[in-house]
Amino acid sequence: MRRIKRRQKRLSLRLKDFPFHIGMQDSPRVLDFPSSLPFTLAFDNNLGVIGQRVTPKVNYWLNKGYEFGGPGSTPLDKGTFSQKRSGAIVNALSSSLGSGGVVGRSFLEIGCGSGYLLYLLKQGGAKRCLGIEPGPLADWGSKKYKIEIKREFYEPGKITEKFDVVYTTCVLEHISRPLTFLRGLKACVKPGGILFTAVPNCELGLSLGDLGLLAHQHVAYFTRRSLRQLYRKLGFETVDFTTTGYGWLLYMRGKLPLRRMRSGRVLAKDVAEEKKLFRRLTRLIPLNLTAIQERIDRLENHGSHLGVYGAYPFLLQFRWKHKPRFFDTDTAKHGKYFFGHDIPVETPAVLKKKPIDALFVAPINHDKEIRQFLKKDLRFNPKNIISLKSLYEAQRRKLKT
Repeated sequence: MRRIKRRQKRLSLRLKDFPFHIGMQDSPRVLDFPSSLPFTLAFDNNLGVIGQRVTPKVNYWLNKGYEFGGPGSTPLDKGTFSQKRSGAIVNALSSSLGSGGVVGRSFLEIGCGSGYLLYLLKQGGAKRCLGIEPGPLADWGSKKYKIEIKREFYEPGKITEKFDVVYTTCVLEHISRPLTFLRGLKACVKPGGILFTAVPNCELGLSLGDLGLLAHQHVAYFTRRSLRQLYRKLGFETVDFTTTGYGWLLYMRGKLPLRRMRSGRVLAKDVAEEKKLFRRLTRLIPLNLTAIQERIDRLENHGSHLGVYGAYPFLLQFRWKHKPRFFDTDTAKHGKYFFGHDIPVETPAVLKKKPIDALFVAPINHDKEIRQFLKKDLRFNPKNIISLKSLYEAQRRKLKT
């Protein structure tokens, strides 16, 4: 078990070692990256945001990872899950623009990856599309999709052109100074234009102490409350949000007023609620770590061969007598490897021919659907399914007793 330090007065929680994920790999080859690094959760009183306190060492390896092409999720143009998510994002962008949608509009995307979303927007009638991406996908995507992509890290003030829509998808959670970052993006928005942000919706995960939520590349963990605070502080005229069922993203939209407005302020009540959420989180994480390890030990001591539904790298930190098998429905992950784990991710269908004794279900947002699928479609014994969501809920109940 990884050593944990909880500093409640300073509102932080430190894990001595936590798996450092650089994306799924084509082979189990050894890479020049650490397999784990320290991880510290902290609370920002000024912004009311729960986030990671990034050390220079962690920051160094994160930048190396982005240049390498990770860490991160599956590109939006690969795999069944990612392509459905990209369609949902484009629909949300179009809905934010009202009548006419994307037709005749100009778009700037920061952290565009291969430029697949910009390509979809261009196909939908956008007149101008520009992407910024530091990784190698920029070169590959610009050739494939015929989209202008600058291969570089985004720097506030460097882009002087104004756009109807400036947006990021699954980028803001990687930024150590989110308010400064958004302020720079705001400067690129035309009067009456929109700043659109899509981030992982962390509300359920934070409330349960979901370990699958944590990742070194995620510097901030947003709820509707904390992300709305940033937009208010920037002085947007209209701020609204939607959440998605598929992909569990949180969309925040701010409309830039036609006349200059003063910046807003963070509401003390919202900050207090986020701080309360964080304090409970720092108590839940140690309980959840212990509960998972105890369940692994108990099962393996009875000779069980174990697996995990969901390609979640945080599970590599536990002590396993035998390496677990990982299963995922996302086709982009099939046959891929975690860094340091020499068993490829498999499709769940193989469980019929190559069964295991017990299976951990890691995704909390799709927990019920996954368990029903395992029971009805794969005939997996429900008694041998370990729901991490249920395990987390049990630990949360302990805090209330």
